[in-house]
Amino acid sequence: ELSRLSEVEMKNILKALSKYDQLGALKGMSLDIQMGHFSKLADRQLLVALRELTTLPHKFDDIVKDEYSKIPSIKAKDAYLYVSALGQIDLSLRYETLAKLLNLDFVSFSQEIFKPTEGILISLEEIGSSRHNAGFRLTTRHPIIASVIFAMGAEDDESKLKIFNDVVSNLDMGFIEDQRLLTDITRRHELVNTIRSPHIRRAFYDRLASIAPESPFVYQHRAILEKELQGQHIKYFLLNLNDSAH
Repeated sequence: ELSRLSEVEMKNILKALSKYDQLGALKGMSLDIQMGHFSKLADRQLLVALRELTTLPHKFDDIVKDEYSKIPSIKAKDAYLYVSALGQIDLSLRYETLAKLLNLDFVSFSQEIFKPTEGILISLEEIGSSRHNAGFRLTTRHPIIASVIFAMGAEDDESKLKIFNDVVSNLDMGFIEDQRLLTDITRRHELVNTIRSPHIRRAFYDRLASIAPESPFVYQHRAILEKELQGQHIKYFLLNLNDSAH
């Protein structure tokens, strides 16, 4: 398992990349800018930093996909996919919610999820300040890693919608963490932007509206979507009209 990089390690890596002319897009930029890619964009994660620093992102993606493919448990793969769906936009999932999604008790969860993915996939963060609200929050090592896995595991819009719908349908509004997660999902439109089909985008907004009928964000983003689609239809019509004229 690779630990987070120290400042000295970051500088040494940059020096080595520069020596062998492998800085890619950062070649010729100041050390401060180069360090920023490690500390901000890559969150001091070595593989992510190398992906962003060099010109070989596909090799990084292949490493992540290979990691995912070698997970021996199907349920562990499903767990990583659920966590990645949110992790790609830097959101996390409560442990209890994921256990409910996978229909696993604590002992089974530890054996089927944590052990096969130990040191590879999921980061565990403790939440809560008392025995009444204590728990764990699950996320991926980095949003870029999550996006690679999610694109691989959910190849079509129908698969993406199912995963999103499974997550929001299993949230428990009795927990503040789940309330916040639903608010973040409705307030931001990055999840919907991973879906290409306008009809499936509408279906997801319809589902969110049924779960959070009082959320103004759902209707706002739905209106923005319809406006964008209308603009695309007008553009398509004008292009066809122009072609006809020629």
